[in-house]
Amino acid sequence: MLTSLFTIKLQFMNTKQPLFISALLFMFLLMGISCSKSSDPAPAAPSGTTTNINILTMSYSASPATVARGTVVKWTNTDGAAHTVTSNDAISFDSGTINAGGTFSYTANVAGTFNYHCTIHGLAMSGVLVVNP
Repeated sequence: MLTSLFTIKLQFMNTKQPLFISALLFMFLLMGISCSKSSDPAPAAPSGTTTNINILTMSYSASPATVARGTVVKWTNTDGAAHTVTSNDAISFDSGTINAGGTFSYTANVAGTFNYHCTIHGLAMSGVLVVNP
């Protein structure tokens, strides 16, 4: 395609067409290159999208929880004991201690599967968060 555009441009130049036609062809060429498909990730979820997960009876109510990128995930501790929401890699997210009635929110901006657990109660109390692109 690029070769044919340059051939057309050269044909116009050889027939001594006005300079603006050559400039016009060049602009179309640049527009075609800049409008090509990019590898940018899919857009995030609409602002204000929230998924709620309750912590109750030593478990997370939604596991796995599947959300779109950009979603706010909110854990609410409705249990009588303190808990945490900590990604297994301890880097992606970590709530710290969530006392009874407390909450922790995390905006899921990175796509992937995130295993998490309660650091107080160990891997026996675990969940999975799946973030779609």
